[in-house]
Order: sequence, then structure tokens, then C-alpha cells
Amino acid sequence: MNVKEYLIPADETDVYITVAVSTAGVASSVLELTLTSGINLEIASSSDLPQMNGSGNIKKTLLGKAAALAGALIEVDTSITLKHIPKTEWPSCFDNLDIKYFLEGGSASQPLFYPLEAVDKIKTESGRTIVAEKYILLKNQ
Repeated sequence: MNVKEYLIPADETDVYITVAVSTAGVASSVLELTLTSGINLEIASSSDLPQMNGSGNIKKTLLGKAAALAGALIEVDTSITLKHIPKTEWPSCFDNLDIKYFLEGGSASQPLFYPLEAVDKIKTESGRTIVAEKYILLKNQ
């Protein structure tokens, strides 16, 4: 599990996330938040955007107040099927998969987004399905 850290203030600043998926396949994403108490919450999914069905995108979503989120772990799981893509193009779809995880509400030194990295994705043996997982730990600065 490749975990990135995002520094947040210890105050009442709102923290948001947006997920932007770029793929030729049909994607579905789920956003979960695990609090320090161990409670796991499903916060949003790409199916919340019926007008963008199959995009895998998650609209700008409020995670909560920074002070209450310290130590929480964001997990975004994206599954992409390539069944409507010619099989010869599947390797290229895997290599060129682009997902950006935009966060707002952190300290000024924090990145605008975290990109999908090679270690964050796998494909099935056939290559027809790609699974991407991104983990981001929210920490007080």
C-alpha cells in the first residue's frame, strides 16, 4: 500500500477532494474515509454523477473539518473495464491511465493534486480490467 501524506491545519478549515479519471474504458470509483476511531465511511462514488456514468469521476466532495480529520485515511478505489476496447489496445490503456486526486484545505505547501502512480494500479491476468487504489493520510501540520 503506497500511502501519501497531506498536511492539514488543526482548525475548522473545510477539506475537499475531487477525483478526475482519464481512460478509454468504463470506470467506477468509490471514496472511503477511515477515521482514527476505526470507523470506515463511504463518502462518495462516481455513480453519484449519473450524467457522467462510466467516467469514474468523483465531484468535489467535502470530507469534513480539518481538526476532526487528523489521522484519517482516504482510500479511492477505481475499477476500469476495457471490454469495449479492442484487445490490442488494452496494454496502452493500462500504461496511459491517468487519475488525479485533487485536495483542498491543506497547508499552502501541499500539492494541488496527487497523480496515480505505477504502484497504485494492477491489471487482471487477461488485461481486461484495471484496478487502481490511492491512499492519502491526512496529518496535522
